[in-house]
Amino acid sequence: MNRLAKSYKEHTAQYPDYWLLLITVALTLTGLIMVYSASVVYAVTDDKPENYYFVRELIFALVGLLALLGATRFDYRQLSGVSKQGWLLGSVLLVLVLIPHIGFRVFGAQRWLRLGPLGTFQPSELMKILLAIFLASIMSRRPDSVASIRGALLRFVIPTAIPALLIMKEPDLGTTLIVGMIGLSVYLVAGACLWYLPLVVAGLGAAVVGFVKSAQYRMDRVQVFQQMFESPWNKHTADGYHVQQAILALGSGGTFGLGLGSSRQKFSYLPAPHTDSIFAIIGEELGLVGASIVVLLFVLFAWRGLRIAQQCPDRFGALLATGLTVGIVSQAFLNMGVVTDSIPFTGVPLPFISFGGSSLVVSLMAVGLLLSISRNAAPYEQPARTPAVLSRPRRSNKRPSRWTPQPTPQRRAATLSTRPSRPVASGTQRRTIPVQGYAFAPLQREH
Repeated sequence: MNRLAKSYKEHTAQYPDYWLLLITVALTLTGLIMVYSASVVYAVTDDKPENYYFVRELIFALVGLLALLGATRFDYRQLSGVSKQGWLLGSVLLVLVLIPHIGFRVFGAQRWLRLGPLGTFQPSELMKILLAIFLASIMSRRPDSVASIRGALLRFVIPTAIPALLIMKEPDLGTTLIVGMIGLSVYLVAGACLWYLPLVVAGLGAAVVGFVKSAQYRMDRVQVFQQMFESPWNKHTADGYHVQQAILALGSGGTFGLGLGSSRQKFSYLPAPHTDSIFAIIGEELGLVGASIVVLLFVLFAWRGLRIAQQCPDRFGALLATGLTVGIVSQAFLNMGVVTDSIPFTGVPLPFISFGGSSLVVSLMAVGLLLSISRNAAPYEQPARTPAVLSRPRRSNKRPSRWTPQPTPQRRAATLSTRPSRPVASGTQRRTIPVQGYAFAPLQREH
C-alpha cells in the first residue's frame, strides 16, 4: 500500500495544478465575453469598429497564453539567481516612465511606455512579479535574519519602498497598495517577528495617509466616500459620479441580470465600462448570480495558489507562490471593493477580465509560474524508519532447508581471495585456479 501511495504521489508531482489552470481559463473567457459586451458602444463612439477592443484583448490573451505555457515549462528555481537583475530592470523601467517624452500620459497619469506598433506597456504590472521573485529570493537565503530589525529593513522595507515610491510618482495609488501587499505577505510568511509587526503596519498606514494628503483629488475621493454613507444620491458631484453610476449598474441587474449585452449604463453613463468598471457591467448584465460566480472564482484562485505555496518543498517556491497569489487576489478584491463603494475610489483593473494587455499578459505569466511551482515540486519521499533501540541481531535457531543454498568449499575459497593478501614466505609457490568465475590462489607449502 505504501508503495502504491508513493508511486501515485511521484506521478502527480510531475503535473501542474489543473484546478488553478481551469479557474484561470474560466476567468479569461469571462473577460473576453464581457470586454466585447462592454466595449461595443465605447468603440463606436470613438469611431472604431465595434469589435476593436475585443480583437485586441483576444490577441493579448493569446500572447498571455504563450507566456503561461512558457512559464509552466520553465523551472522556477532558476529565477532565484537572476532575481536581483530583474528587480533592477523593473526599477529602471519605472524611472523611464517618469521621464518626459518617454513615458506616455493618459488621463493625467504617466504610467505607460510606447512600444511602437505593439502599443503601450505598463512597467508597474511587470514589477509586481519581479518584486515577488526578488523578495522570495533574498528572504529564502538567510531565513533567520528576517526576524531582526536590520533584516526587515534590508530584505523587506527598502526593496519594497523603492518601486512603491516610483509607482506613486506616476501617480498610481492602487498599484502602490498592491505592491505593498505583496511585500508584506512575503515578509509575514518568511518568518517576520510579530513584535515588529505593529510597527510595520503603522509605518505602512502612515505612508498611505501621507500619499492621500499629498494630492487634493485623493482627499476629494475620501470625502466622497464618507458622503456616500450619509446621503449617496444627494451629492451629484464630479468626484462621486463614477461610483454612483457603478452602484446604479449593480442595482439594475437584480438577481439574474438584464441579460448579456443588455446593459444600459455602458451607453456613455458609466466611465471606463470595459476597464476599471467592468465588474459593474457584470453585475448589471449577469446579476447577483454572475457577480457572485466571479467572486467565487477569485476565492478558489486564492485557495489553489496558497495551497501550492503550502505544499511547495523549498522555501523560495513557497514565498514566490504566496507573493504571486496575494498580488492577483488583492488586486481583484480592490477593484471589486471600489466598484461596490466599499473602499475609496482608486483605479485598478480586474485581473483576467478588464481590458488591458499589460495586466492580462502579466497575470497569465504569474499563473504560469504558479503552475511551474506545482509542477516542479520535489517528488514524495517516504522517510526511512529507524529502530528505537539498536541491538545485536539474534541468531536464528531454524535449521536450513534443503532449498537453502549452502556455501561450498569453492565459494569459501573465492571469498577468502577477496581479503587483503598476507606476506608469503620465501620459497612458496602460488598457482591460480578458476572456479565458477572466481579466482583464488591456494598456498602450496614445500615439504
